[in-house]
Amino acid sequence: GCGVAGCAVAARDPAAHVLFTDSNTACLDTAARNASRFGTRCSTSVLRWGDVDAASKIATTFRPMLVIGTDVGYDPSSHGALVRTLAAL
Repeated sequence: GCGVAGCAVAARDPAAHVLFTDSNTACLDTAARNASRFGTRCSTSVLRWGDVDAASKIATTFRPMLVIGTDVGYDPSSHGALVRTLAAL
């Protein structure tokens, strides 16, 4: 929700483009505010786990080299959707 991990990557690597994703737009708004200091190197996109089409579009557009997840494993019922999303990225 707040983008701390992505902000840490952006702060550490000035060449990195960081894409923040979440299914909750309020969380993305918070992440965007926190990342605004890094300018256009940071962007946001709504992504619901299990939405393989959306994940594939992100993969095609952004070509991620690294995916960092925070607080992603606490709900075992979401693990299947998370794995499908990661596979599409």
